[in-house]
Formats: sequence, structure tokens, C-alpha cells
Amino acid sequence: MLHIRNALTGSELLTLTTKELEGLEDVSALKELLRSRHGFPVCFQQLKHEGNALDNDTRLKAPTELELLMVPASPVDAAQELASYAAAEGDVKVAGRLLETGVLAEDVLDALEEAARLGHVEFARFLAKAAVFRDPPQYIVDGALSNACREGQIDMVRFLLEFAGDENGPRDSGLYLEHIWGGLNAACGHGHFDIVRLLLERKDAETPSWATESWAAVGALEGACAGGHIDVVRLMLQAGACVSRQAWAAAMGSGDPELTSMVNQRFADPQNTKGLLSLAARRFSGRGWDVQLAPAAAAEVVLQKAGLK
Repeated sequence: MLHIRNALTGSELLTLTTKELEGLEDVSALKELLRSRHGFPVCFQQLKHEGNALDNDTRLKAPTELELLMVPASPVDAAQELASYAAAEGDVKVAGRLLETGVLAEDVLDALEEAARLGHVEFARFLAKAAVFRDPPQYIVDGALSNACREGQIDMVRFLLEFAGDENGPRDSGLYLEHIWGGLNAACGHGHFDIVRLLLERKDAETPSWATESWAAVGALEGACAGGHIDVVRLMLQAGACVSRQAWAAAMGSGDPELTSMVNQRFADPQNTKGLLSLAARRFSGRGWDVQLAPAAAAEVVLQKAGLK
């Protein structure tokens, strides 16, 4: 038998039979078991035998008695475990203890992005409440939202949109295009219809009809055409997204008659050209995106991209 006791209280934490020990190669594996059963982060644990600290690669032997000490961990070690284990497993208990070390905000964001990728909504909700971020919510969710959209985690997408649009946020409340376009691109490119629809329903704080008034929709439609996701393409076109030359070329090369017809019809529509030129005027009028060309030059670029000049 192997007995593990709390070094401070003397209470027994774990007893393992010789047979159970066969599945544990070393002290490192034992620490992981203690973490899963008791919520003790591995980076906090120090195991001792007869007063001597054991290295992680020390082989386990029975019968023996070990003592467990909880020692301070550096924010760096805590951040690594927060992302690699707590976020990956959705372990809120371990995460709570790790956050007490003073993990940096950017490291918490890494954990949030990993949890979003895997769909651990309750873990993400915990981080949103427990962590201290320097930026308002809508700036926090960018990477996490893209991950959730890419992996088709619709419940996570709903939560992140709710969190980012919280009117009680610290400042600058409201969700803007630049905080959604990465997620829209990811969802369109991977054919996640329900997520695309959810994002299209989202109202931009400045541009309510953002599907027809942003380059985000143009790029997202290109991804949907390239992936041959016909339902998503149809949804984007119904929302009013403009067809660029890249989207048209992708559809033409898909070999899908329905997709080809649908996209070609919109591409040839004069309103499509008008929409692209309108976008060019907005993009290069000083709103903040790639302001490098004068409006006239921007229109020239758009016409060339659309294959109309």
C-alpha cells in the first residue's frame, strides 16, 4: 500500500494498492492523480518521503508513506498549467487555485481561447467572472470567438457574444465588426451554418446591416465558396454579402452547378459592383482599416478584384 497524507493536517488524502501503483510510473503521474481527485494543481505539489522531497521522475514503491505539501507556485508555472490542463479539461476547481498566483491577463486569455476551442462553456464563464482583464469584454473575445466558430462550438459562441455585448462591461460597451469578423470567417470557411446565422443576427453597434456593409462579409463569403459550403453561401448572399472575384473564382471551380449558378448570378448583378464600390469608399475614408489609398484608387482596386476592369 502507498499512503499519502497532508503534511500539515496529517489527514490521509489517498491510499493506493500495489495493483493501482502499477499504472503509475513515477511521482509526476501520482501528482496528476492527486490533481484529478482533489483539485491540487501539479505545480503546487511537493511530495516527501521521510522528510526528503521527491523528484518528478522518482519511481514509486510500495509499501511506503508519503507526505504532500502545497508550496507556492510561480505565475509562469501556474499559467502553463492553466492552459495545458485546466482549460483543456474544463477543470474550474484547479483553475481557481491557479488564478490565485497572479496569472497575467494575457495568459488567462490563452486559457480562454483553449477552452473556447474545446467548448468548455462553464470554464469560460468562470474565467470571465474570476479573472481581471485590462481590456473591455469585446476586445477579449476575439481569439476565443474565432476558435469556437472554427470548431463549431455554438454554445460557446453564444456565451462569448453574450459576454462581449454585456452592457455592464467596464467601458466601450457594444460589439463591433472587428470583434466578429474573425469568427465569421472561421465559421463560413468550415461550413458551420448555425453559427454563421447566429453571427449574422448580431447587430453591430455602428452598422446594423453589417453583412452588406463590411469587408468581413466579403472575405467570409470567399471562404464559404472555397469550401463548397453551399448552404452557408446561400445564407451569406441572402444577407446581402458582396461577391468578390476570389469568391466567384472559387465557386466556378467547385464543380457544383447550384453553387456556380447562385454566385455567378450575384457576381453579374450591377448592384454587386455598387456594393463593392460602397465598401471601398467606407474602407478608405478614414474609419481606421488600411487607410493607404485615396477613394478613387480604392475603387480601382475593387473593380479589378471584382473582375470588372
